[in-house]
Amino acid sequence: MRVSRQWAAPALLLLALGCASPGGVRSNSSSGELTQADLAGTREATLYGAVQRLRPQWLRSRGTNLSGLTLFAQVFVDGTQRGDIDELRQIPLLDATSVSFMSASDAATRFGTRAGTGGAILVSTR
Repeated sequence: MRVSRQWAAPALLLLALGCASPGGVRSNSSSGELTQADLAGTREATLYGAVQRLRPQWLRSRGTNLSGLTLFAQVFVDGTQRGDIDELRQIPLLDATSVSFMSASDAATRFGTRAGTGGAILVSTR
């Protein structure tokens, strides 16, 4: 099979672009979870800084409720509800072994209405 020269250059360019990395801090884990290695790679002091760097979408508002209050994910540390995302500022990065995000529907199924409106950030510690 013979490849036309007019198609060879664009094909090589597309191949190179497909393999390129966007740069910045990257995680080796899935988009719903951060491992201890991911967190350590950020060199942040608190868990909030690491999440902000690696998964900023977890810290986003999830809209408002009927009362007009802004909805954010609730933070659960080792299964216990601790509060909203500002709680992550109180957790030293070295204390966390993993962090994961749970959608609002999954959080409502697991924790009930106390977490079901904005999702949940689950933190496991040493």
